[in-house]
Amino acid sequence: MTIEEEIKQSKFASSYQKLAFNIIHSSRWLENFLKKRFSEHDLTMQQYNILRILG
Repeated sequence: MTIEEEIKQSKFASSYQKLAFNIIHSSRWLENFLKKRFSEHDLTMQQYNILRILG
């Protein structure tokens, strides 16, 4: 699915605006994905980060 289909917007003011929005959208998607996976193990993102640093 393209970013245009995902947000139901066919035009952007510039390629830069499209890129910036795509980065924000992708980071939010990844954050939600990780939160779901961590919650399966009763972890928060902060707790995982500490474990990653210590490991």
